[in-house]
Amino acid sequence: MWEKINKFVYSHVILSVLLLGILFMLAILAVGILIMLDMQPTIGLTLFTTWQIVLTCIVVFLMWKLQVFNIGDFKFKNMGKGFLLGWLFIVLSVILFLLNLMQLPEDSIIKPNPLYLLIVILHPFIGTGLFEEVLVRGLLLKLLLKKMGHTKR
Repeated sequence: MWEKINKFVYSHVILSVLLLGILFMLAILAVGILIMLDMQPTIGLTLFTTWQIVLTCIVVFLMWKLQVFNIGDFKFKNMGKGFLLGWLFIVLSVILFLLNLMQLPEDSIIKPNPLYLLIVILHPFIGTGLFEEVLVRGLLLKLLLKKMGHTKR
C-alpha cells in the first residue's frame, strides 16, 4: 500500500504537497472550531494543543513512510543562534505579559487564572510552532526539494 502512495506522491509532488497542507490545516481548523465553541477556554486550548501534537506525530510518521525522514533534522546541531533568539523573545513576551497583568486594578472585572495564562503563553511554542515547523519544513519542503533538487535552478 505504501509503495502506491509513494509512487503517487513522487509523481505528483506539488499536488500532494497542496493536498497534505490543506488536509492538515482543515483538521486543525475543524477541531479548533469545535473545541472553542462549547468548552471552557482552559480545557479547549489544552485539547487544541494536544491535537496539534498528535498531528505532529502523524506528520513525522508520514515523513518516515515517504522516506523523507532524516534523524539529523531533529538534532540540535547548529541551532544555537535560533534558540538564543527564540528564547530571548519568549522571555520578553512573558515579562511584558506579566507586567501588563500586574497593572490590573484590584477591583477589575478581569480575574486572571494562572493555569489559563500558562497555557496561553506556552501554546504558541509547543503546539503551533512545533506543528508548523514539522509540517512545512519537515514534510512539504522536503518533498518539494526531493522532486526539484537542491540546486538554485
